[in-house]
Amino acid sequence: TAASLREATRLAGWQVQAFYLFYLLMSFNMVRSVYALVGSGQVVDPLWPVAWVPAVGLDMAAYIVGLAMPAAALAALWRPYAWWPRLLVAVSLLQGAALLNAFGSINHYMHYPLWVAWLMLLVPAGRPPVGATSISGHMRWLMPIFVAQVAMALFYSLSGAYKFYFGLFPRDVSSFDPLALPLLVMSRWHETGEAPMLGQLFAENLAIAWPAYLLIIYFELVFLVAVFRPQLHRMFGFAFAIFHTGVWLVMGITFPYQPIMVALLFIWSPFAGLHQPSVRQTLAQLPGIDLVVWGWRLMQRGPRPVTAGGR
Repeated sequence: TAASLREATRLAGWQVQAFYLFYLLMSFNMVRSVYALVGSGQVVDPLWPVAWVPAVGLDMAAYIVGLAMPAAALAALWRPYAWWPRLLVAVSLLQGAALLNAFGSINHYMHYPLWVAWLMLLVPAGRPPVGATSISGHMRWLMPIFVAQVAMALFYSLSGAYKFYFGLFPRDVSSFDPLALPLLVMSRWHETGEAPMLGQLFAENLAIAWPAYLLIIYFELVFLVAVFRPQLHRMFGFAFAIFHTGVWLVMGITFPYQPIMVALLFIWSPFAGLHQPSVRQTLAQLPGIDLVVWGWRLMQRGPRPVTAGGR
């Protein structure tokens, strides 16, 4: 309905502002790591976005990037519906992420906010047309949010496809093996020398670890399908926020930005409000489950009666 479309556009406008508030907090967290490079004397192996660093020196580069990130965030909060602050945010985040990863290793937890920051450039300049009646005006605001959702879902589905492939064609232990998650937990425990909060519980209890890992593979694998079913957006948002929290509790690996990005794009998805399904209807939309439901209904109908003339 027109009212639902206006509400979805209003939520999309709120998401844009919320993203830049999140980036302000993220920038302060990253700037601490950036300023730690000053006087460190580390040898830089610059990625292409920060190929300029050797020309000015690591210390000066840290000052430039460290000031640029919060400044861009504040500019975007000041003018969230203007195009140029969004560009400043995207460029400054690219510089910050590239600088912190310019020492021979890559921390991929920065990738989701980075992609979303660049995709936010697709959002039209100006305030969202909440009161407009034109569908095209609403869609110009909603489609960039949907593209960002698809990009994030694709990342998760690639991870799920990787696990699924090595479940079918394992190198050492299949992803479908009951020992798969306990071995990952113990490997991480041995690597860090620190026991995660729930590491021992999952390492010693296959009845908990095995279903949990299979559920993770399933949700990751089908996320790209689920993003095209708005009824599932909130379920998958909560599922992956819980997943990242569980990774910290079970393996001691922190992904501070991903749960916020998943919550922002999916728990508060502007498309989720377009449908108000029951819990049963939502579960019936899960990829794979929908095929079972469809098959069951087909069996319940039975064969069509043959009429005269075969019609």
